[in-house]
Amino acid sequence: MQLIMNREHYFILAGETSADLLGASLMRSMQKISPSSIKWIGIGGEQMQKQGLISNLPISELSVIGTLDAFGIDSEKAWDEVLKANMKKEVGVKETRPNPLGLPDLIKPEGWTAPSHEDNHGKLHNI
Repeated sequence: MQLIMNREHYFILAGETSADLLGASLMRSMQKISPSSIKWIGIGGEQMQKQGLISNLPISELSVIGTLDAFGIDSEKAWDEVLKANMKKEVGVKETRPNPLGLPDLIKPEGWTAPSHEDNHGKLHNI
């Protein structure tokens, strides 16, 4: 008999596509820290299920729609642009922000460029 010790169980819930994308990203990050000891249960979509989520209710069966989905914006593309821009930030300390725990901040270096969503407006370009 094999006994699995210290297995962590997490319940995670995503009710629409953009939350599924964010949830999958969170799951990937946590699995890098503890790859063999996490069991995911909850409600999510295809992206979270690819990361190992056991979901008895896929989000495709829910009538929830996220704001980005409602406007026809590609949430994965938007998330990738934000992530790419944020990964160019540098670790530092913002002197103007209260920080009683001394945690590091992400600082925009000189020349940092905000994410561009020029070609991802969906139906918003008609407004």
